[in-house]
Amino acid sequence: MAFGFPAQEVRYLPQSGGSNALNRYLAFRVCRELRWSLIAITETSVTATTLNYAGSWNETFTLECLEGEIALRSASNGNQVYDAGRNGKNIDLFINAFNSLKKKSAEITLEETYLEASLQEQAALITERLKPTPVIKQFYTPLSILIPAPGYTFTPALIGINILLWIIMVANGVSPWYANPEQLVQWGANFTLRTLDGEWWRLGTALFLHANLFHLLSNAIGMALVGLSLEPFLGKKGLLALYLSTGLVASSCSLFWNENIVCIGASGAVFGLFGFLCTALLFRSITHRMNTSAWIAISVFVGLNLIGSFEEGIDAAAHLGGFGAGILWALGYHAFRTHRLLQHSVLALVFTLIIIGGNAYTYTSLQPRMQLFHYWTAMEEFAQNESIAIDSYQYDGPSTDEYLEQLEETGLVYWRNNKTLLNRLNNPTLPKKIRTLNENCIAYCTLHEQFIRYKIDLLQDKTSVEKPLETMEMQIESIGSRIRQQIQEIAQEYKLPMRD
Repeated sequence: MAFGFPAQEVRYLPQSGGSNALNRYLAFRVCRELRWSLIAITETSVTATTLNYAGSWNETFTLECLEGEIALRSASNGNQVYDAGRNGKNIDLFINAFNSLKKKSAEITLEETYLEASLQEQAALITERLKPTPVIKQFYTPLSILIPAPGYTFTPALIGINILLWIIMVANGVSPWYANPEQLVQWGANFTLRTLDGEWWRLGTALFLHANLFHLLSNAIGMALVGLSLEPFLGKKGLLALYLSTGLVASSCSLFWNENIVCIGASGAVFGLFGFLCTALLFRSITHRMNTSAWIAISVFVGLNLIGSFEEGIDAAAHLGGFGAGILWALGYHAFRTHRLLQHSVLALVFTLIIIGGNAYTYTSLQPRMQLFHYWTAMEEFAQNESIAIDSYQYDGPSTDEYLEQLEETGLVYWRNNKTLLNRLNNPTLPKKIRTLNENCIAYCTLHEQFIRYKIDLLQDKTSVEKPLETMEMQIESIGSRIRQQIQEIAQEYKLPMRD
């Protein structure tokens, strides 16, 4: 059993009197008998690829004539780090056939010129029918999904980016088991309030963020399964375009469907890849033979995730939107498959229009909701100003002048700031209940201003009647109670977070 990257095994045989040409000729004949595909014949070596068993990777076998010995090398073509003994079996198989043929050839005299001419002729034929680099069709170990191989280079890079970002998030304090929504928004999650407020880049960054380790592993496995089948046919650029375009459509669907949740994950884009693969195979837009285990794995993954999309906490809009986008992309690929330039141009135009149009419609349809979010968020500043202003009423020091200064420069200033804020937020397009709340809050601030001015007059001996203070306190308490009740009713009706 050989280990390494790639897994390989090397052995040496003595020349045993045979010439360079004879050994290469015998190697050529042995490869033909073993039905190995010859890929190169040079002045010192013969190279072939072995048979592909059960849809797994094959190996590259090389015989090289050195001074006084022959080097036999069998190396895996995939990205496995061990070969389960296959390279050693290839060499054993070759040696047995090589020695048997060498005994037979000893009975026949073969001229050197004839051998070289035959080898040159075969080398020319191989050059004419060079086959594309073999691609891998299944994984040997879980680690293999991260290791590049022929026809599988962009997919592991994409998986690696997702893993790296998750590691960076964890290293910066995000829990590996549960990332809270506030942290995800800070890292670029898709969130209605922020995305529709001009941060459109969140539609893309959300595709590379994950909430926990299980979420990351699930998407990495799905990405590896579909990437292994699609990347050899679409290429790196094609797979990247498909991933991003279907992922952006998925994020847009999530934005439209979900009003107030944080959306993240590569699953929308992964479903887009699966939607393309299933449709393209159905229409035979791509010629691809997958073994039964690959079909079962893909079917189970897609089926379980589609069913699970409707569970609480799962973004079904992104899953279904991405899958539908992949189907549309595959239909376009099928319709224009004979015109590559037209195919890419049409697909790029259609998906650009879908993404822009969908988000424009979402922005327009959710504009009233966005105004409501803005108002509710701005009221946090109101609550902070209110707390500072009310704290200014408390003073334990001996100096009356300092207390007066505190009331004037803190209390009055912060109530005025709140009135300015409320006047700025007063939009006639807001719901009537919000406008009524806003009017009551302005009246609440005005009463507090009057309360402070009268208190200042008392401290400066401009008046000696304290009864109006008690009346004002009762009025403030009454309107404050009404405001708290309104806030509770509005929060329940519009499903907004409670404000104090």
